[in-house]
Amino acid sequence: MSEPAASVTPSAESQSTPVRTSFGLSVLRLCRIGTWFSPAADVLASTAIAQIALGTDVVRAMFASVLLYGAGMVWNDIADLKVDRVQRPERPLPSRDLSMVFAVVFGTALLAGGLLLSPCRMHHGLIAALILFYDFASKHAPWLGALNMGVLRGLNLATAMALAPEPLSGEISQVLLIAASCYGIYIVAVTIVGIFEDTPSVSSRAVSAVQSAPPLVAFAGIAAVQGSFWPAPAIAAVPVLWFLRRNSRTREWTQATIRKSMMFLLLGTMLWAKPDGSKPNVLFLSIDDLNDWVGFMDGHPQAKDTNKPNVLLIAVDDLNDWVGCLGGHPQTFTPNIDRLADQGMLFSNAHCQGTMCNPSRISLLWGKRPSSTGFYDNHYHISKHPSFLKNHVNLPTHFAANGYKTLSSGKIFHTGRYFQVQGPRTGQWRKGLDQKVHNKPKGWHNTWDFGPQDYDESKFTDHITATWVAEQ
Repeated sequence: MSEPAASVTPSAESQSTPVRTSFGLSVLRLCRIGTWFSPAADVLASTAIAQIALGTDVVRAMFASVLLYGAGMVWNDIADLKVDRVQRPERPLPSRDLSMVFAVVFGTALLAGGLLLSPCRMHHGLIAALILFYDFASKHAPWLGALNMGVLRGLNLATAMALAPEPLSGEISQVLLIAASCYGIYIVAVTIVGIFEDTPSVSSRAVSAVQSAPPLVAFAGIAAVQGSFWPAPAIAAVPVLWFLRRNSRTREWTQATIRKSMMFLLLGTMLWAKPDGSKPNVLFLSIDDLNDWVGFMDGHPQAKDTNKPNVLLIAVDDLNDWVGCLGGHPQTFTPNIDRLADQGMLFSNAHCQGTMCNPSRISLLWGKRPSSTGFYDNHYHISKHPSFLKNHVNLPTHFAANGYKTLSSGKIFHTGRYFQVQGPRTGQWRKGLDQKVHNKPKGWHNTWDFGPQDYDESKFTDHITATWVAEQ
């Protein structure tokens, strides 16, 4: 996928007979399995910059990018078969270690698998289109191919913008766009240097100019993100100046010197500095059994603003007023919640905004009544309404955008995707022992999944949740 198009000229290798390799090794060579870590690292770096927690959607996006990258490598060899028969006869297709039919089926499967696995299909669909455009068209015009490749990898690094459940804050979006732009320019330069490597004679000025671009752009990006010269830009200036000095002192650019310089370019790393320091915590905890709750959390206030408090929100399904401090049921004994109520403000006349969990949670966490949102029951999932998500910010996203670290465990949303750190049992559905209600009457709907539990209390999901909270 990343090789520049080459003209068809005879080589010494074309006179030798390629050595056949095993089927499995040929498949791995065809899809360049050794380079698959790179697109996954792009997505992981993107989500780290955007402060998106490593969850199912992030992993799916990583695998989607990897599969599309592998598909691009396969289709690259399909498109280059005529050239490779002359210049690279040892490759799986020209050596006939693999058939063209297999390559087409394999490349299609990788492409389809990446798109099906993607949690942001429009974004990965654009990447897939650019991959095929590069393989079959743009790489035949070297500078257009290099630009195509840079846009591709820049888009992959910006995956978090398509993956985020809510629009990213202006500051984070700016950082991500700067990083993606710098990375795109870096890839353009590396691709062009690769083209120079295959060119018998090339202008020394052209090589020097192209190779100077990535470190200079990277330095500018780091400075823009940091907002000052210290510390990240000052540290980055040392290798940048060293590289530029080496570049300026090279008088004659041969293929050997270009290859060596390209190696230094490929060792370049992206540096991202958080504009703020450590962050205070916001923990969203959901439990169904108050007896297992441990009311303790160790906070870490932000160094720049020691007045920012830690915030703890506890959501309890079907609580009613059955806690000791509200006196709603004589058989309840909730010393931890009672102690928490004594230390703060108790609202004794607060009411649920909806009659079911979905409208109630949306109302509480987005600050909108069901009559405004239109969500009245559990049949409408918030993720299916992108226009609502685009125009409204929920509570944990608002906290994250204002310098807080957000953590969640249990059923706050029906999924756990809106938090930076996700503990055990995020979202709606219980797994394992909690599904086995003891002596559940026949005919009960699955919604009524509570009842006597016939196993050790330490295995209760509420106990697991509370233990995790105490450890944070």
